[in-house]
Amino acid sequence: MKIAARLKLATLAPLLMALVIGLALLFSYRNIEETRAKGSIAHRIMQSINELNSFAHSYMLYHEERPKQQFLLEHDSMTGILNLARFGDREQMELLQFIRQNSETMRASFFKLVLSHERPQSAEGSALHKEAEERLSGQVLIRLRDVLSDAVRLEDLLDNEITTTQRRINTLIFLLLITVTVPLTIILFRMMGSISRSLTKLRQGTEIIAAGNLSHRIGVSSNDEIGELSHSFDLMAERLNATTVSRNALRKEVEERKRAEEALRESVERFRVAITGSPITVFQHDKDLRFTWVYNPPPRFSDGDFLGKKIEEIYIPEDAARLIKLKREVIESGVGMRGEAWLTLKGEPSFVDFSVEPLRDASGQITGVTCATIDITEHKRAEEALRLQTLELHLLTQTLEQRVQERTAELAKANAALRHLSSKLLSAHEEERKIMAGEIHDTLGACLSGIKFKVEDVLHQAEKAPSVTPQSLRAIIPLIQEGVEECRRIQMDLRPPMLDDLGLLPTLSWFCRRFQTIYSKISVEREVAIEESNIPGPLKIVIYRVIQEAMNNTAKHSQADHIRLSLRKLGNRIEIGLQDNGLGFNVEEVGSQETTKRGLGLSSMRERVELAGGSFDIESAKGRGAFIRASWPLP
Repeated sequence: MKIAARLKLATLAPLLMALVIGLALLFSYRNIEETRAKGSIAHRIMQSINELNSFAHSYMLYHEERPKQQFLLEHDSMTGILNLARFGDREQMELLQFIRQNSETMRASFFKLVLSHERPQSAEGSALHKEAEERLSGQVLIRLRDVLSDAVRLEDLLDNEITTTQRRINTLIFLLLITVTVPLTIILFRMMGSISRSLTKLRQGTEIIAAGNLSHRIGVSSNDEIGELSHSFDLMAERLNATTVSRNALRKEVEERKRAEEALRESVERFRVAITGSPITVFQHDKDLRFTWVYNPPPRFSDGDFLGKKIEEIYIPEDAARLIKLKREVIESGVGMRGEAWLTLKGEPSFVDFSVEPLRDASGQITGVTCATIDITEHKRAEEALRLQTLELHLLTQTLEQRVQERTAELAKANAALRHLSSKLLSAHEEERKIMAGEIHDTLGACLSGIKFKVEDVLHQAEKAPSVTPQSLRAIIPLIQEGVEECRRIQMDLRPPMLDDLGLLPTLSWFCRRFQTIYSKISVEREVAIEESNIPGPLKIVIYRVIQEAMNNTAKHSQADHIRLSLRKLGNRIEIGLQDNGLGFNVEEVGSQETTKRGLGLSSMRERVELAGGSFDIESAKGRGAFIRASWPLP
């Protein structure tokens, strides 16, 4: 252990002892204060008992109201003190409990005495009454004496506790002094002896070395300052001995140094050969950051452009400030660093990779910095171009992914709409079959049933009277004619034959006449500005169905009384328009309710138009009628 550490420990030991004694004194002082506080409680109880004794005697002598009230108040005060008092010792708590019990008994006896005195008595019982008062007075005084005796005993116990605590403190302090002082004294004496022996051995050794015996070693092995000093002396003697007796070794060392210098010169020459023709520039600064040496300067520069100049004389202010800060940090910290930066020389910016290392002299002191730079402008530009191309490719990839997601969402939406339309078409087919079955049952079925009954009736008449006239069969002809008309109507509803025979324009004329016959309150205005030959064959049924569905919807829902229908050719497109003066509707609300409340309706027309390669549009508002437009490009 070091001598300084031993002295510190020797200094800390008394401080530690003082600290322990202080803590012991503080703890003991707190105990004594607590015990004194308990003693003050006992003393206060004794004072209260003396006051109660005085008030009780005064009341017994004079039977006045004032001593009675004073007795009760003082007793309540003492009861409060007794209730708040807490002692740790068992005997003290028992005495406190006895005091509480006797106090309550004394109070009860005093109350009895007061009641006995205040109760009116007859002349015959006055002797007994007086005797009872004397007995109660005696009980009160006995309880006062018992309480006083217990209080005195409690105070004695507390005084003994204080005395015992003080003795313990004194004993503890004495033991601490003995426990710390004796070992500390022994340790100090041993430490002084060890230091004295080491110093004596060191003195003798130095005298022997001073006499010229450089091979002598002191050999103090202690792990302290004297041991370190002895080791230093031994090392010094060893080096002196080596310096004195090894001149040949010194000559050999000089020769080796010369060889090292020659090797260094050859290494420098190889460095020059390696640097020549390369883009690496090497230079040095002194502490003032002046150029002191430059090798292989940048193109269009010579050594004279740099030597003797400061950094701010070569570079623009922004670059100079950045380089000065960086090289100052290297000089101050002694730690090299490497980086990349844009630097401007003679107005031409270039991106360089540079390294800065501290330059030291033979003693290791920093005298400046050595720097090496290489121009990597083209590499940086290629890298930046690659980064921009990568970023552009990344953006294109993101855009493509976004478009693929959007297209996928559109396809999913279209597939869902297609599935919904397929489901609705199946439902529509079933509904058409249902309607057709009902019409066949209600019309053709009824006609055929009437014909059947008529024929059976004629056959029955023929069996009875073979001379049946043809007049009997003429009644069947109207029924047959009605059935034929119904067949034609159903056929026209399914697909008008005239659409294939005559074309779209005659079919639309027939449909409008039939529509006005059915809905006599709605007038239809037609505008046709196209030739039949200009309408492609596959588009005719689509146009017919869209107009049929639109006009039927108008009749069912709009409450209109006028419809304007137009079919015309506009440039290279065919356009139909249907406008009514009905109630109108909210297009978005109807579109969202289309699948749940209106069957195919508008969605059916839109799907028909778009599947045929056209566009479909609806314009409407509540109270302003509706306008439906559909157009297709001509092939």
